[in-house]
Amino acid sequence: MNLTQIWSERRKIVLLGLLVVLLLVLLARQADLIPPGPAGRVVRTFVHPLVVSVGAVDRLVERQWAILFQAKDLEAENKALKEDIADLRARYERLAESHGQLERLLGLKAAKPAQDMPKVTASIISISPNFWTRTVTIDSGQREGIGADMPVVNQDGLVGIVRDATESDALVQLLVDPEFAAGALVRETRDRGIVGGTGELDRIRLILDNPQTPLQVGFEVVTSGLPAGSLFPKGFLIGKIESIERNKFGQPYALVRPMVRFDRLEGVVVLLETRRRELSPQQVPAPLP
Repeated sequence: MNLTQIWSERRKIVLLGLLVVLLLVLLARQADLIPPGPAGRVVRTFVHPLVVSVGAVDRLVERQWAILFQAKDLEAENKALKEDIADLRARYERLAESHGQLERLLGLKAAKPAQDMPKVTASIISISPNFWTRTVTIDSGQREGIGADMPVVNQDGLVGIVRDATESDALVQLLVDPEFAAGALVRETRDRGIVGGTGELDRIRLILDNPQTPLQVGFEVVTSGLPAGSLFPKGFLIGKIESIERNKFGQPYALVRPMVRFDRLEGVVVLLETRRRELSPQQVPAPLP
């Protein structure tokens, strides 16, 4: 007998053995199909250990499947709970922020120099849609005592100035408007200058009276209250110096990041006073070049 014949015989034996095992497994799973009688009892006795083993395997597989699906359900529930917690936390933070903002607006805590000034809290109802004019319209006007040239602030600092008012609303020119200008003071060095808008929501320019004054990134810029009778009371926070630049003539100036987030501006406070009439045309700060 050669190797091919031996392999063929072994393959037959293996297949026969697999068929016997498959038959025994089927019998073990369907023991009630074994016919009664002496022959049936012999078969039952023979396949009993296999019946027990197959039953144990079935129960094990069933438990594992149950655990697997239960774990998936628990994972889904856990994920849903985490999402609910995150949503509740976000809502709480928004409520806390709104509450704090309302308290600061009503109390004007960030604008200590103007705590005793009469003021009106207003909400923004529209925003200028272009880069060249940075203005907003608020929902309070002459009916609440608001008029032109009144300074506008919020809990973070200087926002801008009222340029026009009707009975029910008012137009506010923002600090970042290219035509805006205000007297400024570097808090750390006490050097004076003028800030003006660039049209960008996140930066303005500061030009000092003395261009040789050394400046550092991080220095705070506030309103100077100058010239005498300025539209803006002294001490309102404007922003922090972000970088030192030079113009085409080599003169230094500072780029300042406003403290007010103009991209998120929602509520403002209008200080019900105006000093424009006290200024001569030569005293009014001109827009920066």
